[in-house]
Amino acid sequence: MLFHGTKRVNIPSILKDNLEVCRHGLNCGDRFGPGVSFSAIPYYSSHYCDKFEQVKQMLLCWVLVSNIIEIPENMPFDEPPFIPGHYPLQYDTTAKNKETMDVIVKFRDHTFYPAYVIDFQKVPRGHIAKPLTFDYMKSALFLYPEINLYPSFSITKLSISDPDYRDISRLFHRRGATNLSETLELKIVAIYEVTNHRLHKRFEINRSLYRNKYGSVMEHDLFHGTKRKNVVSILKNNLQVRSLETGLGVSFSRRPYISSLFCDELETVKQMLLCNVLVSNIITVQRDCLFDPPPFIEGGYPLRYDTTAHKSTLVKFEDHTFYPEYVISFREVRRRHNHPIMPLEASHHFQRPQEQTFYESAPSVLETICALALIIFIIVFTILVIVQMRSPS
Repeated sequence: MLFHGTKRVNIPSILKDNLEVCRHGLNCGDRFGPGVSFSAIPYYSSHYCDKFEQVKQMLLCWVLVSNIIEIPENMPFDEPPFIPGHYPLQYDTTAKNKETMDVIVKFRDHTFYPAYVIDFQKVPRGHIAKPLTFDYMKSALFLYPEINLYPSFSITKLSISDPDYRDISRLFHRRGATNLSETLELKIVAIYEVTNHRLHKRFEINRSLYRNKYGSVMEHDLFHGTKRKNVVSILKNNLQVRSLETGLGVSFSRRPYISSLFCDELETVKQMLLCNVLVSNIITVQRDCLFDPPPFIEGGYPLRYDTTAHKSTLVKFEDHTFYPEYVISFREVRRRHNHPIMPLEASHHFQRPQEQTFYESAPSVLETICALALIIFIIVFTILVIVQMRSPS
């Protein structure tokens, strides 16, 4: 466990969203590069607390460390290099002294957890701490109870006549809502607009950071397919790079049909997300390299490409560089049969995600023949039994 000093005004935000790599460098004048610093020495961490407050705060955090690299005293805390002979793996932690952990820096969000908030005073050695003032005790009562640890989101179903519905529907079908052989087609059942002010604020922060870091930033509307059980968690907390088992990034596609391949296979009504995605420097790679960490920009070290791409698929490597704007409920139909899309109530396919809805398919011809044969057999057998009973013995 390591200490992290901070201003009192930052405590509620940290306890809500954790310490964020993207913000920390700005608040500390880039002293630690693009990372979050911790120390095994509480006095060192206290330097970053409020200077003139009677009572200050610091955090005691659990910090994950696997591969740590020690850097010279006069070197900055830049992003750690690759581990020799293990490309593309990087050291996950930099430190001034590996043995004492005087200062270490982490470079990935959520590789640390704030377990405790410590209130403390700075006094000369041998002196007794000053009694707390009434003003502090009064304000402290309102510091932590105000924290809402479960920020909510809201969704609004768009009507077919809504301009946003028409725009999204056109985008959905123009980008490619059919498979390559054009035998299968995706049909929209409903579109929901997502409102999550907390996630959108973090998205806007990253948009400003991209603009300052790279000079320009573009926003792309891209699709992301997912399982129905994941939708509510994503709308609360966003897609998260660290939670994906397929690699180091989050994938998106320009083509909705590609994204549909990652949805529930056996569900009749499925969901995908339409997301706003930040892109500044994109590099085209081979398919099997999509989830590898993007390389450094030539002549722009230590800046990396922020996005990798292969055909219509893009992969992002930083949390909150995307925002889920809409949930699209859809069905997959065979084009040659021109199956109609029956209207469904919203509660059947999105607003109650904990309930699984299964739709029975019509019986096949073989099943119908077998059922008729069974009925005929029962009738014939019954007649034979009756005849046998009536015949003279």
